[in-house]
Order: sequence, then C-alpha cells, then structure tokens
Amino acid sequence: MNDYRDVAFQLLRVALGNVDHVEYDPVLVDWQRVLELASRQGVAGVCFEAFSRLPESVRPNDKLFIKWLGHTLLLEDRYNLYREVITRLSDVARGLDMRALVLKGYGCSLNYPQPKHLPCGDIDIFLLDDNGSHSDRLMQRLEIYLEKKYGINVNYPNGHHSQFMFGGFLVENHSTVLDVDAHKSSVYLNGLLDTLAAAAEPTIIGNSEIWLPSVKFNSIHLLRHMASDFASVRTTLRNVLDWSSFVTMNTVDWTFVREVARRANMHRFLDAVNAICVTQFGYPSNIFPIEDIDEKLTKRVLDEILNGTDAIVFPSDEGSLWDRVTYDLLKTRRMWKNRWKYSIVYDESLFESFLWKARYRMKNRDDKNRFVNNV
Repeated sequence: MNDYRDVAFQLLRVALGNVDHVEYDPVLVDWQRVLELASRQGVAGVCFEAFSRLPESVRPNDKLFIKWLGHTLLLEDRYNLYREVITRLSDVARGLDMRALVLKGYGCSLNYPQPKHLPCGDIDIFLLDDNGSHSDRLMQRLEIYLEKKYGINVNYPNGHHSQFMFGGFLVENHSTVLDVDAHKSSVYLNGLLDTLAAAAEPTIIGNSEIWLPSVKFNSIHLLRHMASDFASVRTTLRNVLDWSSFVTMNTVDWTFVREVARRANMHRFLDAVNAICVTQFGYPSNIFPIEDIDEKLTKRVLDEILNGTDAIVFPSDEGSLWDRVTYDLLKTRRMWKNRWKYSIVYDESLFESFLWKARYRMKNRDDKNRFVNNV
C-alpha cells in the first residue's frame, strides 16, 4: 500500500472520481518518487488534482507541495497558449477555405475532469476541404501561405507529414493520418480513418471554429496511435488516460472497434489496455469490455508502460550517414527485443515490416521533396 507506484494510481483513481479517498501510511511514502513517476508518465497535473485535496496530515512537506503546484501551473499556462495557437492556426486554414482537423491533443483534453492539466506537445492537423476530403494540394496551399505571409520554414522529414513551427509549437501537417510507410498493416486502417475524417465536427473556442474528429474516428485512431507507440517508441499512462477518458465520455461502438481491432491484430492489446483501465484506474468493467482476460499479458503491458526506456532519437536531416546507419541498427535491435509487442499490435511479421519500410524508404528518397517541386 506504500509503494510509490500504488500511491500514484490511488491519486489517479481519486482524480478520475473512481474512489473518494487514498489508503497509505504517509510516513512510508517516498513522495519524490511519486512525483517523478507522475511527471515521467505525463499525469502529474491529473494526480495533483487529488494530491491538492489531501488532508495535511497525510500530505508531504510544503516544499514538495509547492514544487508540484508550480509544475501544474506551468501546465495550465502551456495549455492556454496551446488553445490560442490552435485557434490562430484554424483561422488561417479557414481563411484559405479549408478545415484544420486537430488530431489527438486538444480533443482528448476535453474528456478530462480538468483539461488544462494535460501536458501539451505537438499540434497534429489533417486538412480537409468543405466536403470533408483531404489532399496534398491543401497542404501545399497552407504551407505556401505560411512561408510567404510569415516566413515560416517548412520541413519535410518523411511522406507521413511535414513540420513547421507556429506560435512556439511544432505543427505536424499530415499527408496521411497514419504512417503507412512504416507498416503494411496501417494501410487498411489509414483508408478507414481517411473516410471517417469526413465526419469531423466543429467546436467553438472564443470567436474561432476548430474541427475535431468524430467519436468513431477517435475510437480507432487513439487505439492505433497508442498501440503503435507501444510497439515502436513508448506509451505512457497519459496515453492510456486519453483512451480511458475518451471511452467514459463517449458512446463507443464496441462491435465496430472489436471488428477493426481483430482485423488489424490489435485485439489482445485492446484487452490489456481495457484491463488496465479497470484494475489500475478503477473504472467499472462494464464500461471497458474485455473479450479474453490474460492477466499475464496485462501485467507485462503495464510493466512496459511504466518502465520502458528504449526510445531512440531519429536523426535530423543534417545528420551524417553514420548517424542514420547507427539509428537503423539500434532500431533493428529494439524491434527484435520487442517482437512480443509487435505480435499484439501489427498484422505482419518483423521481416515483412522490415521489407515494407525499406521499400518505402527508397521511394521517399526519390520524391521526399515532392511538395517543394510541385510549387
């Protein structure tokens, strides 16, 4: 009951409204480790909602409380700026007769008890015309305008999205919703999401209109994004909370989700994540249906989320050939080490994945500047 991880989960359960109190001996809790875990997992602001309401008799010294408070206030300031930048970017797109569909981030925050307590990262957009259709030409129009109007430099790291800085945030302007160059099994899901994107819904922030994905779109995109990060980069508790808060605040078509998850070979990962939402976050099991209970796999997934440390930094465009070779070698070693994760996320073998990536890397090397060349 005094393990720092258990205390962090107790705080999350209180903040999410799933229990009304915590149970531990305050003298035995290493609060610094609790804060470090919460920060590393992207849930420090959410935990603080419960932490700040604890009686002083079970709370640590004022120094740590002030430190945690300061961290949370910074999250709030960042979130307010994030909202402002999203509205500005959406207004620019609207002025060009297009809709900037904002993926993940802001839409996810609206499902939380306190949206402003989520850490804000990149801004991911997927441009649509007024008929709900996407094309690379829309991307070009926006980027040419930004370059000419504001002198913004646009970078093209891959065929999945371009990148540019806007208002102090990195914006990823998506050519495809999912990275189809990375995994063959993403082609089917990307086609599905591309179709579902047309059902995007507008929401108002101040005097601006922004566009957010439909529930059906998010039910697949959030799951796939979390699963892909789990297998290839790293998934945190914040990603799982994005999923759990989305499910609890929306009516999810589980028949549809199950069908898609099974076809994409994500059904076991889905069951493990839903089990974590029940056992660790304290949600009722009827909200998070589990088709096949596998306690061993659930524990392994949770341990990987809490302890995963094998993220690799992708080399910049200016990186040397040796940097890229080293990256590929490290990534190959990581893929082999994590092949068990691939087996519950992707509908392809490691060898098939390797060949698919090699094929598309050669293709993208030939046309990586296609946007620029078409200007």
